[in-house]
Amino acid sequence: MKKKLDIINAAERLFYLNGFHAISTDRICSEANVSTRTLYRYFPSREALTAAVLETRQDRFFAALPPPEHAQAVSQMFDAMADWMQQYGNNGCLFLKAWGEYAGEDAALA
Repeated sequence: MKKKLDIINAAERLFYLNGFHAISTDRICSEANVSTRTLYRYFPSREALTAAVLETRQDRFFAALPPPEHAQAVSQMFDAMADWMQQYGNNGCLFLKAWGEYAGEDAALA
């Protein structure tokens, strides 16, 4: 399971910095230190990998936020977002990047 997470983390980092279509699966494999065969064992398609990256990032982001019913939810949300950007970068929203690149070709990913 560590290899699967290595692939997701490498793909997320590369997609965030370069965009989704600009990165080859070979580059993801190289960054994750896995073979192409290993990548496709965990993710049968590039779309499946992209969906896993987006889902993992969404889960991590929402886990960092306080629950909406918390009395300080709004102010803590801004603190959580500042912490997020310090830890993961401030190159824009990965979900908006996905929408921009996939809107015309894959509604599920957009």
